[in-house]
Amino acid sequence: MSSEQSALNSQQLARTCWAVLFGILAVSACILYLAIHFFLLRYEPRQEPLLSTPAAFTLLAIVVALSAYLRSVAGAADDKRHKIRANQEPLYPMTTPSTPHTICKLSALDKSYERLQIGARFLIWLTIIVGLRLVLESIARFGFYLDPHASYFRVIDMWVFEWLALAIMVLAVMHYKGHRRDEAIRDSMLKWLESRDTHFASPDVSIKPFR
Repeated sequence: MSSEQSALNSQQLARTCWAVLFGILAVSACILYLAIHFFLLRYEPRQEPLLSTPAAFTLLAIVVALSAYLRSVAGAADDKRHKIRANQEPLYPMTTPSTPHTICKLSALDKSYERLQIGARFLIWLTIIVGLRLVLESIARFGFYLDPHASYFRVIDMWVFEWLALAIMVLAVMHYKGHRRDEAIRDSMLKWLESRDTHFASPDVSIKPFR
């Protein structure tokens, strides 16, 4: 796959992820609105919005840590694929033709790098949203225009935690699928090593000169 086609696929995947995220947030907001107005859930909240408490800084630390984790994993995948293409990984030789497990490994690393970059982008935007929410909270504390106990703060908090929960679920699915894929590539690599060792250890192998 060419780099241009890979970039187009990555952009399309990012757009799809954003559309799914905003769709889920919109549906959850509609469900909350219907629950409040049609099921008469009109009791007064007794506690402050969750991100108006010190829990906001805990959430911010979690999001920053996840962003740094994705960044480090993406960097490791990028270094690995460059080493393979430079033929610096003995277990994944760049021969002609290339071994099947090398091709699979490069494809897996390329996809992982692109998806991790998209995931890190989502978490960076989530960090920005949490930061803006804290800015609004600090403004509301002055008593101008914004009510610290207003319902829109609670809706924003619900969206933020939904965003985080979806991100963690997607990361869990990616990790599970990536583990299964890596195990399949590892099995293919072990079979290649066994066949190579058998080939070189066989006394029937004759080396014919080039003509």
